[in-house]
Amino acid sequence: MEKNTAGYVKSFGNDSFEKRPFCKEDALILSQISYLKFDTLMPVTSEEVISLKELKESAGYENLYADFRYEKDNRHLLETMLESVRFSDIKVCFYINRIEGDAEMQFAAITFLLPGALPFIAFRGTDETIVGWQEDFNMFTDKPIAGQKLSSKYINDVASKISGDFNVGGHSKGGNLAMYSAMNCSPVVKDRINTIYSFDGPGFRPEVLKEYGYDEIKDRIVSVIPKSSLVGMLLASDENSIVVESRAFGVLQHNPYTWIIEGGYMVETKLTKQHRMWINSLNEWVLSLDKEELGDLIKVIQEALGGSGAETTIEFSSESLKYLSNVVKNSKELDEETKQLVQKSIKGFLDIAYSKVKNKITREVKKITGK
Repeated sequence: MEKNTAGYVKSFGNDSFEKRPFCKEDALILSQISYLKFDTLMPVTSEEVISLKELKESAGYENLYADFRYEKDNRHLLETMLESVRFSDIKVCFYINRIEGDAEMQFAAITFLLPGALPFIAFRGTDETIVGWQEDFNMFTDKPIAGQKLSSKYINDVASKISGDFNVGGHSKGGNLAMYSAMNCSPVVKDRINTIYSFDGPGFRPEVLKEYGYDEIKDRIVSVIPKSSLVGMLLASDENSIVVESRAFGVLQHNPYTWIIEGGYMVETKLTKQHRMWINSLNEWVLSLDKEELGDLIKVIQEALGGSGAETTIEFSSESLKYLSNVVKNSKELDEETKQLVQKSIKGFLDIAYSKVKNKITREVKKITGK
């Protein structure tokens, strides 16, 4: 039996939500389904609902899998869901997908109506567009990105059309949007949110959490990260994240299809001290940069991505040498002031990381020698 999301569906697909209550494994599956391209199957922000079964019979069904990076896994998961009692009658509505290069915004969301369980609002994470990757870096600042602003509007709009409580979540940037929207929606809507799921989603700067009332929602957040998490530990605000096993290594663990699920639940583990120390160094470095330095550094990275000439990460991957050469070429043309900024930033991170390693070694020596 597969030890992943599809295996979970095969094992518990005959259990209705009344028999087996909605859980984080279900939230992960729906967060992953939000990556599918519903554009040709559903009118944008339409209140008209369509079941997953009906999607299968639609003329544009194959367009759902337009993101070729995960086409095989996405197809396997959805088609397994369509054969199950638990998921096949789920209905979807209020789909939105906006990509605006000028505004550096890539935003998508969809609402799932579940028989016998609360509705689930899912925010899509970073898609395959270069715009999406450029937008991600703006999340390190203290200003809300365009997608975050739209997320709070979306959740308010949907809440006005559905009744009762609901859940919200997402993977990667989608997890961040779920938390941001929960902090910034109207007080009446905020009271209706049952649980907020963030699957390896980055956090926020401390000043942002304080300004937007993180304490009001933190007890409703379920944060899940893989054991070698990078994205989900960036500016992380939740020290109590559930850590799960993955069959992949390093940054490849960001892909939820690599997370191990056995017996109906994600297999939990712990972060290593070394990994936690490395991520803490990275976060400390990000927070050590002043607003001007951080803004300039983000601009350099975004211009490098934009200057590659690729429109999507799929293009970038298929002709990586071509697009990487463009990035290298552009980096050589940086002015002296920008080069110094990059060098200073790299040195700053290395100094912080070295200091933490040195302190760790000192503590270990004291334990051994007693001095």
